[in-house]
Amino acid sequence: MEISQETRPCKVHFRRTSKKEAVTKKGTFYGIWQHAHTFDAILVGTTGGQISDPVAVVEINGRLKKVEVNCIEFTDVVIEEDGE
Repeated sequence: MEISQETRPCKVHFRRTSKKEAVTKKGTFYGIWQHAHTFDAILVGTTGGQISDPVAVVEINGRLKKVEVNCIEFTDVVIEEDGE
C-alpha cells in the first residue's frame, strides 16, 4: 500500500504587525484542514461553544505552520491577464 500526499509550491504572505513590515516566504503547501476550538461563556446569559475555521498547512524552512487560507499564493499557476 502506498500513501502519498501531493504538495504544491507556494508563497505565504504574513500580515504586517505593528513593528514589522509584511513578510513573504516561500513554502510547500500540504492542504486545507479545519481548525476548531472551544470557548467559554464570559458574560452572564451567554453560552460557550465551538468555532471552526479552515486553515492551510504549509512547510517553511523545515517546519510546519498553520496559516490563514487567504495568505497563500500558489507559484505553480500561470496567471492570465484578462483586463479586469
